[in-house]
Amino acid sequence: MTSTVRQKRTNAVKILAVETSGLEASVALAEGDELQVEEVLDTAGRRNARLLIPAVARLLQRVSWQPRDIDVVAVSIGPGSFTGLRVG
Repeated sequence: MTSTVRQKRTNAVKILAVETSGLEASVALAEGDELQVEEVLDTAGRRNARLLIPAVARLLQRVSWQPRDIDVVAVSIGPGSFTGLRVG
């Protein structure tokens, strides 16, 4: 078994944050403690699962990051609906 250590491109950790536990869902990108971009999802009809990946792709494009640039994925743990927590 091999292990790969990823080299940091900067000192700041790049974070993808996902919130789907409540009535309003959102995704955000941060670098260290600085918010880079965020998007509140239009969850009319509770379509969080279908909207989540395209929203992340839009945010990544806006800040010129690739998925491999993300160091941490942060998700909410609730309280919230069972389905909402599974989506996040």
